[in-house]
Amino acid sequence: MNSKFAEIDQLLQMDSIPAVLEFMVQQFLADREFHRVFEVRKMQTRHTLGLPIYYTDRPPSTTPEQNRTLEQAVLAACREVGQLLVLSGQIQTAWYYLQPLDDSKFVRDLLANAPVTPENSQEFLEVALYQGAYPELGYQMVLDRSGTCNAITTFESIQGYLSLADRTMLATLLVQHLDRELRQNISRTLTNSNTAAAEFDVQAALPPGSLSSVAEFLKNSEEVILASMPHLDATHLASVVKIGRWTDQAELWQCLIEFCDYGALMPESLQYPSDPPFTETYRDHRLYFQTLLTREPELASELFAEKFTAANSPAEQRAVAAAWAELLYRIDRPTTAIEILLKIAPAGDANLSADLLNLASLTPTHPGLANYFRQQDDLLSYGIVQLLDRQMQVDL
Repeated sequence: MNSKFAEIDQLLQMDSIPAVLEFMVQQFLADREFHRVFEVRKMQTRHTLGLPIYYTDRPPSTTPEQNRTLEQAVLAACREVGQLLVLSGQIQTAWYYLQPLDDSKFVRDLLANAPVTPENSQEFLEVALYQGAYPELGYQMVLDRSGTCNAITTFESIQGYLSLADRTMLATLLVQHLDRELRQNISRTLTNSNTAAAEFDVQAALPPGSLSSVAEFLKNSEEVILASMPHLDATHLASVVKIGRWTDQAELWQCLIEFCDYGALMPESLQYPSDPPFTETYRDHRLYFQTLLTREPELASELFAEKFTAANSPAEQRAVAAAWAELLYRIDRPTTAIEILLKIAPAGDANLSADLLNLASLTPTHPGLANYFRQQDDLLSYGIVQLLDRQMQVDL
């Protein structure tokens, strides 16, 4: 131990402050005292700038250029120490240093290669999923370790905090997971039944979410499947079909259509309703996903129009209109989507204004938008719509 202190004394006799600081960095790296590495890295930058190597409050005499250099050095030290902590399995502590970086790719690459052990798995999940460092990786851990039920509950509890991209990815993972589970269970049933359909080996089946898996089982062995239903928890199926509306790939929509076809074969007592306007879970969702695939809105619009007219309350009308407009938006019908939302414009709903403003970025010239925001005394949204309109005219 004394040799470490003697080394510092010797370096100081040579009047080499940078050498002392670098010696300390290397010593702390060897001892895995990464927090102290962070502190010495800051001291190195201060010395380079001619500032005191240690202080609690930054000297008021520091110039703007010095401040920028100090801030960049802190971020570099955060990157270095955060990486060291992740690779040593200290995930929660590492997150303290990684958060200021605003570099999600760097963080996600780190977590993808982090050592996950029984001892740190919970803190890994906390950082990756619940604190948003790498939701996809964290959610895959939930699926692998805790199964469908916990994965559904987890999605429902955190979806409001996720970006659209992360929410879509998590929904994709969940749909693919249930697809594998359903095919495995049906395959096992068919194999045990000694039917001709036993040739369908799940190991040889197409990839998760492919165009034919469950549909092909139903086509070849519907009687056996009907007799052995359900092959998974009916509440899980209904929940995943609902969550599947967040997906954005044609092969997943086809997979969800197959889920709906399967669910429609279950006993009526197991066909649990969803929130309006998807009260008939499998019929309504099937039409929704079919519309996304074909991009032809006629049948879905007819259904939503009926549900809008039959709605029992303004809140239910709002739910129908929002789902209807969202579907139209997804198939590139923004003008029609705006008209649907304006049908319930007198409600002055804040969520409605947000929906309309999002659509305005695609169709700012719709005359009803400016009038609506004027009536709502919403100067900000009115100004945005008018400016978008003017900007579009200039671009043309």
